[in-house]
Amino acid sequence: MTDKDKFLDLWQRIDAKGDGLVVFCKLKELYSEPQRKYHNTNHIHQSLQQFEYVRHLPNDPEAVEMAIWFHDAIYYPKSSNNELRSAKFALNVMRLAKLSDSYGMTVYALIMDTRHLRQPRKIDAQVLVDIDLSSLGKPWTEFLRDSKNIREEYSFIPDEIFYPERAKILQRFLKRPSIFLTQFFHKKYEEQARDNLTRWIKEFGA
Repeated sequence: MTDKDKFLDLWQRIDAKGDGLVVFCKLKELYSEPQRKYHNTNHIHQSLQQFEYVRHLPNDPEAVEMAIWFHDAIYYPKSSNNELRSAKFALNVMRLAKLSDSYGMTVYALIMDTRHLRQPRKIDAQVLVDIDLSSLGKPWTEFLRDSKNIREEYSFIPDEIFYPERAKILQRFLKRPSIFLTQFFHKKYEEQARDNLTRWIKEFGA
């Protein structure tokens, strides 16, 4: 099933009104913007792949799946409120699709959890956050490629500022008792993620 088919299937399953294809095409347009080197259609594709492993875990899997689609819909590297704008965009789309306010607010709250300011306690948010962080546990060469793509998104920041600040962010993840909150992702990615972050900080963060 293609990503388009997955989205249209989700749109139908939640009984959303209006043309789901129009919404999908808008999302594809957003995720294809030129400033995106990591936060693009490939990130969504990989996130959807990860979701298939844990679809059975959330209480509201359709809300988690929808949050995957929208969590980086608005992305400008110079902005500090991308998640908020993405969440508001999603909420507006949900309302136009005549979905319940509770569903829209659930998707909104899930997207806000991808700011990674704190580790969520509810399983649905834990699943989404783990999916969003799963790339940290890729093999080193793939992790390094992702890191270079992120660096390219922030090319307007000088090296002497970017690398120490990036190291601080990654160090905060390392200081957590566990980077991943669900048993599945912890078992699958925790060890490799810690190795990747430690190595990156040692090689690039100084």
